Amino acid sequence: MPPTIICEQWIRVSFTNWDLQWKNLKHLTWINYRDEFQLFYDFILWQISCIMKIHVFDWVLAMFFSRRSCNVMAMIGCLVLIAVAYFYMENYLFLNPCPLCYAQRIVFAFLGLFFLLAAIFPGKTWGRKTHAVILLLTAAGGAALSIRHLYLQNLPKGQVPACGQDFYALVQNTPFAEAVKTMLTGTGDCAEVQWTMLGLSIPGWTLIAFIGFAIWGFVHNWFRVH
Repeated sequence: MPPTIICEQWIRVSFTNWDLQWKNLKHLTWINYRDEFQLFYDFILWQISCIMKIHVFDWVLAMFFSRRSCNVMAMIGCLVLIAVAYFYMENYLFLNPCPLCYAQRIVFAFLGLFFLLAAIFPGKTWGRKTHAVILLLTAAGGAALSIRHLYLQNLPKGQVPACGQDFYALVQNTPFAEAVKTMLTGTGDCAEVQWTMLGLSIPGWTLIAFIGFAIWGFVHNWFRVH
């Protein structure tokens, strides 16, 4: 039974017996009006403390870490990564994104869309498992692009492919099929390491992100019911 239902039932039973418990407490204790108010106040705090100790943690888990909430958090994470890439790296640090960078951004956008759909339409057994497989395959595709990007960055200089057009020129001047192929395989521009953090370049961090989203999306949608 979900923690929220257990908590609601416990609260309902507690407050159903509340009046009886309070009357018994009054009969057992000789009090005046001032002490009665204090005793009533202590009784309220005792009821709240019982709820807090037993059920609040489960309630928080159920409300904020349900399957739907986890999908929403993952969707927000994808949007944050895209925003960081565009506003911070491209427009603040003035890094020039290569075709593989844009391809990975597009995969993050699709991942965010699929996480959103999983949150809006959680589905039952086959629905949630379908979401899990789609998210896993999408993240695996993004991880493959990151691995390809890392491969180009670690090639010897003599084996680096020729540089190509930037993304916007590629889209405008190249046939669609060839542009897609270039975005999936990369060019010599993709071999340049423009930014690192803790020894990892951008595709290294995106690979970690794709692996994390793959595990997160699969576990929460395949194994969890609520």
